[in-house]
Amino acid sequence: MQSTPNRRTLSPVQKRSYNLAVSPSTHTQSPINPLKYKLNVGFINARTLSSDPHIDILLKELDSCHINIGCVSKTKRRNEITVKWKTGRQVYLGAAEGRIGGVGFTVAPHLVEFISKVHIHSNRLSTLILKKSNTSIKIVSAYAPISEELQESLL
Repeated sequence: MQSTPNRRTLSPVQKRSYNLAVSPSTHTQSPINPLKYKLNVGFINARTLSSDPHIDILLKELDSCHINIGCVSKTKRRNEITVKWKTGRQVYLGAAEGRIGGVGFTVAPHLVEFISKVHIHSNRLSTLILKKSNTSIKIVSAYAPISEELQESLL
């Protein structure tokens, strides 16, 4: 009888997240390996973040899954917001066009100091740039509609 290994069940957010390890550049030729900073990025189709309770639920889920940066799409917000939330997370959400689209980011409190620039280009595209020392990373949050919404937006 073969035993199956214990497998941890993952939430939907954990299944769609990626772990990026960033190694800072070193100027010395030390035999010691440079420290690595773990950065867990999650991509979330929120369906709606039109009210504060919806944002609270999303941020609790991101914290429970140890997601540092959440790339959020389909927010359906009426207007753009940039706010430091009660939990310490920085929230950047762009406005939707009508009830279609809306993208943005949520950033964990320990990474807020490394935010260099956040730009909401349109209701479908936003970018976040983080910088630490000589290392920078650009994260893009994009929204591509499903075919039904595409047909509605073209009418």
